Amino acid sequence: MGYSIAICEDELLFCQKICDYLDAFKYETGCDFTITIFHTGLDLLEEIKNHHFFHIIILDVDLGIVNGTTVLGTDIAKVIRKLDPQAVLLFSTCYPNFAYSAFEVDALGYLLKPYNYSDLKLKMNRAIITVDYLVDKINAIEKYLTVCIYGENFYIRFDSIIYMEKHRNQTIIHTFDKSYTIYESFKDLKKQLDMQKFVQVHQGYIVNYSHITFVRNYKVTLDEAITLPVSRSYYPKLNQRFRTDCFNEI
Repeated sequence: MGYSIAICEDELLFCQKICDYLDAFKYETGCDFTITIFHTGLDLLEEIKNHHFFHIIILDVDLGIVNGTTVLGTDIAKVIRKLDPQAVLLFSTCYPNFAYSAFEVDALGYLLKPYNYSDLKLKMNRAIITVDYLVDKINAIEKYLTVCIYGENFYIRFDSIIYMEKHRNQTIIHTFDKSYTIYESFKDLKKQLDMQKFVQVHQGYIVNYSHITFVRNYKVTLDEAITLPVSRSYYPKLNQRFRTDCFNEI
């Protein structure tokens, strides 16, 4: 996995030193990453606002004076947390008693100036482990449908869902071993679903495409010999996709 690292440091000497140490870390560990340098906190925020997110952000605590006002990295970090809660933050500082400020914005820790390679190596290893954990966690969540039943969250694996059925103001989610009845619309559920893996075949049905075994005569057959109607508006596209996939498997 390639990692994206942002360095926000207004002093060129410190900026060059941390880049040199990161290059050494990259050579020593074989870790693949790219580095983007910012000399002001506002430039970093502007980049993130434009949807360029970073796995790891090394942020100087004292970013100098702009328009007569001292810019603090902690203030920049609070904005970053709102834009990207997943970013792993590392502060750089000349002050050893900085743990509380780092804790306020859920930072991983801080690098003490002047930089020490052993310390940077330790913090970078921790940062990469944290990034890997967060990525795995997000990927796991994306494989599950989260639903609320009587105030309790349930996580239903996508591949266990055969189809969903609209019933008045409820939705019934049918899996291999049980069914879940929830008060949530198709519109809201589709925001969680990968609609390449799921397909709406009727105003009242969404099916898991991987469980389709046959499409014919405005009906779709699923695993467990379940047959559902397909409306005229959805049938041509579904039929074409199914026929194409069957042909490609031959």
